[in-house]
Formats: sequence, C-alpha cells, structure tokens
Amino acid sequence: LDPNDTVLLLDPTYCNYPTQLRNSVANLNIVRLPVLDEGSWRYSPDDKCDKAVKLITKNKPKLTLLITPDNPTGQVLSDRFVETVAHAMREVNGFLIIDYAYKELIFGDHVPEYYSWGPTENIIFLRSNSKWGRNLGRRLAWVEASASIIEVLESFQGTAILCPDMLHQLAMTIYMQRAIKNNTLRGYIEETKSAYQRAAKQTTSSIKSWLGYPALEPMGGLFTCMSVDIDGARFVRETLKASEVLF
Repeated sequence: LDPNDTVLLLDPTYCNYPTQLRNSVANLNIVRLPVLDEGSWRYSPDDKCDKAVKLITKNKPKLTLLITPDNPTGQVLSDRFVETVAHAMREVNGFLIIDYAYKELIFGDHVPEYYSWGPTENIIFLRSNSKWGRNLGRRLAWVEASASIIEVLESFQGTAILCPDMLHQLAMTIYMQRAIKNNTLRGYIEETKSAYQRAAKQTTSSIKSWLGYPALEPMGGLFTCMSVDIDGARFVRETLKASEVLF
C-alpha cells in the first residue's frame, strides 16, 4: 500500500484492521461495505454483491480485506460473494486478502469452494495455527501468496521482526510433525472445533434467554455479534463499570 491508497473493508469486520492499516499507511482511505442489516439483525453480504462491485469499480481499492469465518460475527462468507469480490478486484488490478485465522474452525460439513483456492498474483491468504492450536497469545502465522509477493515481503520482513518467537514456533512445529505422523492431528482439530461449537451455542442461547438481545448464530470461529441498542463502546464501558471489572 502507498499513501492515499484505498482499502475496502466490510462493516462489521475485525476491529483492529482500520487502526493497523492507518498506522502503516499515510492518508489511507477506508471504504466500508455494510453487510449487517441492523433492523432484522441479519448478516446479508449476498444481498450486497452488486453494491460491492459498484464500490470497487468506483473507488478502485488497492486492497480488499475479508475474514472468513468472520470476527466479530462468526459468519462464513458465501462462494458467490467471495467470487464476486475477487473478480471485481482483478478488474481494477487490486489485491484481495482473505484472512483465514479461523479457517479450521468452521462448523458443520459444508465448506466453501474458495477454501480450496490457491494464491494468485492478486489473491493472498493470511493463515494461522494459533486459534485451533489454542496458543492465541503466540500469534503464529504465515502468508500464502505468489512467489513475487513473497519475495517482496521477505525483503522487509526480516528487518521488521528482529526477535521472532522461535521457541513457540519450534514447539508447534515439533507437535505438528508428531501429530501428523501418529495421525492424531485431524482428531485434535475436530475435538477443538466441537468444543468451540458447543461454546458458541451456549453463548447465543444465554444471550437470547438472559438478555433478550438478537445474536448471530456462529458458523465458525470464536465470536458472535449481538445487538445492544446503544453504541458498542459505551456498552462495554457501562458493563465493565456495572460489573466492577478493571480494564
């Protein structure tokens, strides 16, 4: 990204994206595509395919950043929506990054076709094993991209990260090598996914029964999104104060 470039994000999406982007690029323009109907509290990106194409065609973003399963909604983007965005970004010579932080934690048997895509010259995947591996604080991750993009990343990444977390990288590598060899890795991931799914169902059930707020049923990942009828930041402040929790 260069100064004055445009980035397209969904609304809602991962709350740290805007700050991370603006801290990295001067005068960055962020365009948002609303995908949550606040009246019905329905996640509806498929209804916004035409609008997505128009936004991309008009604003010509250098980058569109998607996450699926999503944080904070817990929803999985459809093949139709992702294919539409990917095609539109190719038309404007922009990049599509799909953040797969929770890819292994999709619930149910249906897996989107784009999950099997490989990287191209304009499609990049962010990957992580910190979520399903339950080592959230370690932030172990990697990038899947074309050789030309990886070459550019390597040219500055080595000077940007001078103290990588080698101990936990090595520990995770040893575990995965052993788990693949003794055929326990898939079983562990399935158990982890089931545990997260049970937690998701309990969370949304509690929200609806105890609070009476509408909440999205997670399709994967660690999150759901509920309506609280007031500004989210204000809700957090008032909740922390009422529960006497220091933050």
